[in-house]
Amino acid sequence: GWEAQVECVTPCQVIMAYLDYSSPSRDENGVIKACIGQEITLGAQATFSGNGAGSVYTWDFDNGGTATGQNVNVTYNVPGIYRVNVIVTDIFDCRNNNIINQVIQVSPEPEVTIDLPPEICFGVDTIVTVNAEYDRITRDCAPPVTGTTFLPDGNNNIYSTSVTIDCFDNDQFITAGNQLARVCINMEHSFSNDISIRLISPNGEVVLLHNRGGGGTYIGQANDDGSLEPGIGETYCFTMDAATILIDGPEITGGVPPADMFLPGDYLPIDSFDNFIGSPVNGVWTLQVHDQAAIDNGYIFWWALEFKEDILPAAFTFQPVMEAISVPLTNGVVDITGNQFTINPEIEGQLCYDVTIINDFGCTYTETVCTNVGAQIVLNEPREFQGCADDNGIFLFDFQPVFSDLSDNQLLVFTIHSTESEANEALNA
Repeated sequence: GWEAQVECVTPCQVIMAYLDYSSPSRDENGVIKACIGQEITLGAQATFSGNGAGSVYTWDFDNGGTATGQNVNVTYNVPGIYRVNVIVTDIFDCRNNNIINQVIQVSPEPEVTIDLPPEICFGVDTIVTVNAEYDRITRDCAPPVTGTTFLPDGNNNIYSTSVTIDCFDNDQFITAGNQLARVCINMEHSFSNDISIRLISPNGEVVLLHNRGGGGTYIGQANDDGSLEPGIGETYCFTMDAATILIDGPEITGGVPPADMFLPGDYLPIDSFDNFIGSPVNGVWTLQVHDQAAIDNGYIFWWALEFKEDILPAAFTFQPVMEAISVPLTNGVVDITGNQFTINPEIEGQLCYDVTIINDFGCTYTETVCTNVGAQIVLNEPREFQGCADDNGIFLFDFQPVFSDLSDNQLLVFTIHSTESEANEALNA
């Protein structure tokens, strides 16, 4: 006989969440641009095929922080690209059927150069140029898969480790093999001829990266002392831009006991990455190691996929630019044009200027620079000295009054010349 239990449940309604409001507002590409430390306000709404009363809105800010409510605030203290999502849960514990993946770009601070000289002249125009450079920020759509994967001594065993990619458009597919720039593996194994390594795309397409061969050559600094202690991983990247497959690569000495190992670096895969054409970019990518002989073992310490930057979603890379500068109109600042400001100080001694850079995110960064203004040079009426020559034709003049006046200013150096032309050329002082 058999026994059945029938239970009636209420099916989940369709819930669709969407971002209803943000401050700062989204730009024409739907991206929120913000500054370090700036408070961002987000508001969400949802449509319900049934009743949405009592639903709870839970936010994930992609920085480890969460909040509950339809309207929330968040502040980011680290520059980067963040994907914010909201989960709407009704009273029956049913959740929204979509994800909003709202992108927030947070601007980094700039590297600033301001060419204000350490010494400038009193009452003379000095033009100061300001430049600001910002780092390019790119979100890694395929961060390294960390955590050790043991490759034990086996015979025809397959070991797998996977990563889920979900930041590309859902309808985005590999259209050229080189859109997958490289696959990098940090690993060690004590017998390269034991194993083959392959990468499997979300739709099941397979590319063979390494297919045995190489005899007992180590991959990485393997530990071949008979224990299960891991050796030291080295990084091997497989890319269509490389010149040779792994087993034809150069060898160096490494591992325990010291023996031949393949030099870490870039290598051609056995199969072409063109095998992945037609595969969705989003989904589960799996790295498999097939151990086809007994005795030796190894470890994968991490591995990563790297896609060409030109297939990344546009919102997943940005580089701010300086749009304007601002300087208070004090301490002799007489003009601000573009990325330059002009000062004509009428105060001697140290003067400082607060220079503010404004970028295309509306973010500001202020740097203070100082200079020393020399003393004012006071020009008096020329002094005329008259005298008569002695019997030998020598003129004697008393310059002591001039010396006394000039010696009061420690910033001046003066010399005496016989003619004006010699003075202009600083000759025969």
